[in-house]
Amino acid sequence: MKETNKSICDVSNSSSLSSNTKYVTVDISNVDNSLISYLKENAKNCLFTDRINDRRGFVYVDYNIFVKAQNIIDDIFMHKPKDLDQLQTARYLYISLGKLVGYDINMVEEKNSFLNFNNISLVNNIWNALITGKASNISLAKLYLYLCSLAKIKCEIIRTSDNYLANKLTIDGNDLMVNLAKDTFYIQANFPTTSFSSYNKDYSLDKKIGYIKDEYNDQIIDKSLSKVDYFSNNVVEQILMRTQNIFEIDKIKPVELGLIYKHIFDKYCPDYDIVINNLYVNEDEKKHFILISHDSLHYSYNYKKHSFTSVSEDDLVTNLADKKLGLYEDEVIPIKNNALSL
Repeated sequence: MKETNKSICDVSNSSSLSSNTKYVTVDISNVDNSLISYLKENAKNCLFTDRINDRRGFVYVDYNIFVKAQNIIDDIFMHKPKDLDQLQTARYLYISLGKLVGYDINMVEEKNSFLNFNNISLVNNIWNALITGKASNISLAKLYLYLCSLAKIKCEIIRTSDNYLANKLTIDGNDLMVNLAKDTFYIQANFPTTSFSSYNKDYSLDKKIGYIKDEYNDQIIDKSLSKVDYFSNNVVEQILMRTQNIFEIDKIKPVELGLIYKHIFDKYCPDYDIVINNLYVNEDEKKHFILISHDSLHYSYNYKKHSFTSVSEDDLVTNLADKKLGLYEDEVIPIKNNALSL
């Protein structure tokens, strides 16, 4: 442990924290479980941030958030199938993390007239991102690095040609490029991934880690939607009803849910004028949900009923006028003889 001043400690091994320590930084590229256990026991009055080598984060979270996030990580490793090699473990951690976190539309400048910069900062802290399920490209790359470090898999953060932060794994002397930021919606849909090196559709691998039983969900959907009457007026409703029980929608983040259904409609109804809008319920903070519209019919997922339900245009107009619901920036809902927008 290197003490940089009286209140900040860069922790690198299990040793006594100073009585003056208030801020702890953990090198997420070089960490083990004994160090985390030590911090759980001895750093109860501290705030935590991450660092990679000598590059320290500046967003701190309290001890309770740190411990809750570490408990989630412990659960990931507890449920890891036995006898996985490094590639299989890396894939398991990639899928597990992609199931837990997603993007938060409330952090996107183009979609909000006002941003809470405190929340933007917190979403970049790995422990806060994990307990809230809301991540950024930065925290996704750092979280995956952290999990790989705990699993003793060589991993680093790189910047891609299209300006993403991604990860490079080195396994058995081979470098594998992976980019979780591009795969969260595929993972939450149980589709084949697109950005885990060359192992995106590997039945044997994904069965062994428990990602699939026999098929990926895109294959199951393909069979189910072959029975849809694409000339009927309620084609969107048919698709929603047939797919909602294939996915675990209650566990899918709203941004990812919108991307999943855009992917489905683009594939099966490319010529249909189907619109997916982002709205929010006005509560203490904006509670994001998606609205799917086609031919004056509107649908949203009801989390209490665990089903997509129809939404009348009158209810939409009234609730938006009464400020019970809100529209994110640059959203236009197709309403018969009109359109609702900001």
